[in-house]
Amino acid sequence: MLANTFERIVIAGAGMTGALSAALLKFDLTSSEIVIIDKSRGTGGRMSTSRSNEVEASTVDLGAQYISVAKDYQIKHKTFHDELVSNGLLAPLIGSIEGDRSAGDTVHYVTPKGVSSLVKHFIKKSGSKSCPHPKINHPRFFTLLCQVLKDLDRAVRDVSKHYNSKVSLEHQLPTASQKLKTTDECVVSSLISLVTCTSKLSSFLSGNIDFFSQTGGYRTRGSSIGNDPTMEGPRSNPATVQFRQKAANYLGLLTIVSI
Repeated sequence: MLANTFERIVIAGAGMTGALSAALLKFDLTSSEIVIIDKSRGTGGRMSTSRSNEVEASTVDLGAQYISVAKDYQIKHKTFHDELVSNGLLAPLIGSIEGDRSAGDTVHYVTPKGVSSLVKHFIKKSGSKSCPHPKINHPRFFTLLCQVLKDLDRAVRDVSKHYNSKVSLEHQLPTASQKLKTTDECVVSSLISLVTCTSKLSSFLSGNIDFFSQTGGYRTRGSSIGNDPTMEGPRSNPATVQFRQKAANYLGLLTIVSI
């Protein structure tokens, strides 16, 4: 048992590790407040589940598709295993897995309520608070990024200009060796490439700042298409939807041709 000397404990990451850690810590530190923070809106991390906004029973596990439990692990962690099974969060996988190379005593399970239900179970058990995903000000972020790239482009151009002037004067000196000239040529060539890159990046972002500033163009990993539209980033940008549709149509044509 740990001494209850921690008033507040903050855990970074609302995945399985963070959720189980919170539950175990709460068992020992009953009077401590446990807070879990995560970059995504939803919990689960690499064991997240996407749910349809139209069909409640329609879910897609974005992480693990099934859980494999070796016999010795099942015995060692019997408490957790029995708890999840009794709560209907784990159920034996019926059927075979193609290419399965696990040991003969390994049992495979599926998660009827989605793989993220395991994470949510332990978070609920820990009684921890989860910090809501912050609303990101996309227009301001990309406007500042655009300005930074412009400043970087100007700075690189100035460095290139001054270095070229230095090289021009330096090579006129009788003491300038061939090794020095070769080194200068390499540096000048690198600066030219750097100027080209920063210029292209700055021009590209400046020319498409309206597109990048749209709040609907970005989604956080773990969020669903049907999330609250008042939150920034839950839905795909219209242009992205069009590209996906074109890709789907193209694949459909390939299927027809192959048949």
